[in-house]
Amino acid sequence: MGRQRRVILFASLGFALLMGCANPVMPTGGPSDKRPPTLLKSTPDTFAVNVNSQTLTLTFDEWIDLKNAEREVQVSPPQAKPPQISVRGKSVFLSLTDSLIPNTTYQINFGSAIRDITEGNVATELGLVFTTGPVLDSVWIERLLLDAQTGRPLPGAVLLAYKQELQTDAHSSAPDFLAYADSSGRARLRYLPSIPLFLMGLKEPSPDFRYNRPGAEWLGFEPEASTSYSVDTLWLFKEEPDSMYFTQVKEVHAGKWALKLSRPADQITLANPEEAQPRLRLQTPPNTADSLLLWIPDFARTDSLDLTFLVDGQPIRRRIFPSGRPSPPRMSKPFIQGPPRNPWPLSADRPISMFNPKRVHLLSGTDTLALDAQLQDGVLWFYMEFQAAKSTRLCWDSAAIFDVFSLPLPAGQILLESGDFVKWTIEFPESESRHSVLVWAEPEAKPGLRIPFDALDEGRKAHATLAVGRYRLLKTLDLNNDGRWTPGKWKGRIFSEHTHRTNQVFELKSGFDLQTRWK
Repeated sequence: MGRQRRVILFASLGFALLMGCANPVMPTGGPSDKRPPTLLKSTPDTFAVNVNSQTLTLTFDEWIDLKNAEREVQVSPPQAKPPQISVRGKSVFLSLTDSLIPNTTYQINFGSAIRDITEGNVATELGLVFTTGPVLDSVWIERLLLDAQTGRPLPGAVLLAYKQELQTDAHSSAPDFLAYADSSGRARLRYLPSIPLFLMGLKEPSPDFRYNRPGAEWLGFEPEASTSYSVDTLWLFKEEPDSMYFTQVKEVHAGKWALKLSRPADQITLANPEEAQPRLRLQTPPNTADSLLLWIPDFARTDSLDLTFLVDGQPIRRRIFPSGRPSPPRMSKPFIQGPPRNPWPLSADRPISMFNPKRVHLLSGTDTLALDAQLQDGVLWFYMEFQAAKSTRLCWDSAAIFDVFSLPLPAGQILLESGDFVKWTIEFPESESRHSVLVWAEPEAKPGLRIPFDALDEGRKAHATLAVGRYRLLKTLDLNNDGRWTPGKWKGRIFSEHTHRTNQVFELKSGFDLQTRWK
């Protein structure tokens, strides 16, 4: 009996010690896994020859997952039907649904589709190359795909290559080879046969590798077959439609309508007679040829308005439905493009229709300075005596300035400060004297904003006065001398004008005018 108690006692102590050591705690884990999956083997092997199987297998060193495989996985030459892709454990299985072409080198790029299942680390630059013939093709062609209007790269655009010369109905032909552009716009076609190839650049909202939506897709092409091992730039553009129509008619707020045309126009007027639609005002924003603003006073409002616009002499009719009443106007931030000079512009958030010069004053300290003003295109231009610009104030009362709706601008004042401005001169070589040159500066702080330079003088120089800051330069050879960038046409093979963009950023510093020679 005593021996039995001792056995029970030792068993109880052992169980208690065991439970004490088994207190549940969170695992401490280890360092985060930042390594992408590594390819261990593939069937067939990369660079394999005489391949006749349409099923491919890739095996990795860890469990993997697929993401956006339909978009990321690309086969060149492209097939009529997308490949079937699946994953099981550590392996990816890819089945080509079309028959393989004899004596052809295939390249399969997986983009960012393959990643590990735990941390989502992406296996980048992963591809598989094989040939159905005895020899692997090795020719390559590289192009930089740029937007012809802005000079910016077009990442996601695709470089297409064709064995046959391109026809105007190329939308019915599938490319023989393709390669996507990277973030810098650079695309390289690899493992090509040593034959002449015709190139096309394309950027599509929904890729089908066919140019079939003019105006919605970027297009670029080359007139001759490309040579092997070549590097060049391919300029892509959006075509302008042949017919003129409004692509947007939108009431921004009560009384203000924004309209956009299908392509730029030289002249836009309102054909409605004044007695039919009193004091409707049409305004074209600066530096645009395809957009306009329509202002509708409150007393000209009805349930609907039937308007007729003359666009380059072509009538375009549109019915609009105004709503609401306009709110009081607000003064816009003073539009300053240079140091204090005459005239000085004053604008509101809508066009100014009339003003009383006796109720507008220019003050410097306690002195009243001489002031004159003119109203032009909805903007007041003041001619004034500047003494000390930083202590000069432009003041007006509530019965001085009225907008297009005949509503008064609230009383206010502006402190006229000059800021720091620099004169920038760009000199161009004589070799460009055959064409007009359009030059812009783009502030680094406001990408997309273009500030134009003056037209080139006899010395092939362009001038602008700009605020201090950092800028890039843009230049367009105006081949048709129409004063704007002009896109090309696929039918008729008319090439687009293209805009060169400097990689260098120029810094304008206070007190130092800048002279630059365009190389």
